[in-house]
Amino acid sequence: MYMENGSVKFKYISYSVLEVFEENVYGNINVLNKEVIDIGANVGDSSIYFALKGARKVVGVEPLPNVYARAIENVKLNHLEGKIFLINAAIGSKRGKLKVPCNMSTLMSNGFSTLKSNGDCEVPIVTLTEVMKQITEPYLLKMDCEGCEFDVILNDYEHVRMFEKLLMEHHAKFTGIEYTKLIDKLSKDFHCELTSLAPWVSKEEQGLLWCDKIK
Repeated sequence: MYMENGSVKFKYISYSVLEVFEENVYGNINVLNKEVIDIGANVGDSSIYFALKGARKVVGVEPLPNVYARAIENVKLNHLEGKIFLINAAIGSKRGKLKVPCNMSTLMSNGFSTLKSNGDCEVPIVTLTEVMKQITEPYLLKMDCEGCEFDVILNDYEHVRMFEKLLMEHHAKFTGIEYTKLIDKLSKDFHCELTSLAPWVSKEEQGLLWCDKIK
């Protein structure tokens, strides 16, 4: 499936492409000349979005092997190989390994959660610390990983707090943990605002957190 929207092109799309480029879910966030880590890169849509917004470097992490491969193709299609660097891995507070589907439907892949994963392909679980070795000035941490954000924030906060901005979709409905647990942790260093993703989705169960470092 091919999609073209202005100056951006996608050979492969998922629903997240529409969220980012049609619904403008990330607004007009300023990442000009900044470094971004993109957890839950999917088919590369958010990484491409940040690169087109002027980010100096984007490091994207995507656990599904076939989706990761399609993200690489989308990045190449937009000639952004010099700005976007992709890792085929899951993210967690501790290193390990994870079984995932080898060929998940691209259109449905944005709803994949590593919390209930099984499959025939094995990928590494890497920590935020390891991913951060690829950047020098952590500015924006974007997370849309269907629940892994709770593990990373609650158990590896010392590295989360090194960023200036956080942009993450929380999935309390998947984890059974109230989103306020994230707010309580983040409030030590960030001012956060919770916004709704859609009128039919309770933002308390699944919402978008925008967090700015308290100066």
